[in-house]
Amino acid sequence: MIDFKTILARILKTFKENEISFGKTRLLKIAYLVELFYYRNEMKRLTGEKWVFYKFGPYLMNYDNILNDKKIFVVEDMKDDFTKISLNESATIPELSKEINLIISRTVKSYGDIDFYKLLDFVYYDTEPMIDVKERLDKLDFSSVKPQKYYDIKEFKNLDEVLEKLNLKYRERFKNAQRI
Repeated sequence: MIDFKTILARILKTFKENEISFGKTRLLKIAYLVELFYYRNEMKRLTGEKWVFYKFGPYLMNYDNILNDKKIFVVEDMKDDFTKISLNESATIPELSKEINLIISRTVKSYGDIDFYKLLDFVYYDTEPMIDVKERLDKLDFSSVKPQKYYDIKEFKNLDEVLEKLNLKYRERFKNAQRI
């Protein structure tokens, strides 16, 4: 399992490279999505963090403590969810595999800059661990996540055949219909 601070640091670096502004909450939700997408690909957890349902969505109860590591993070003022966080310029970030870097890059590019409330809606209502949770403070269960192939777009191989079947089906249904 990868250290969560390394994941956050890589996400911060990717935000900066893509000139995407963010705050404390957006950073955490993107980290959650990275964990989710990694699970879809590998069917195992990326980190050992204990995600819980807190307030409205996924949360780490030790998140503020993680961000207090001044060797890695610079936190302007931990007053609200939009607190600006950046990488300490002298921080050394361990290398990650190409696969993990790709998941982080795609997640940041796809979700890092979308409307904040759309991001929250997606995280809260359209991800399996959140859909299956019952009560606040319950631990999120990533084993409910379906493999990536479930989400892959399937190509119609015999589109003409499918269209012909549909055409026959509706011709049969409407053969006795009268015009209005």
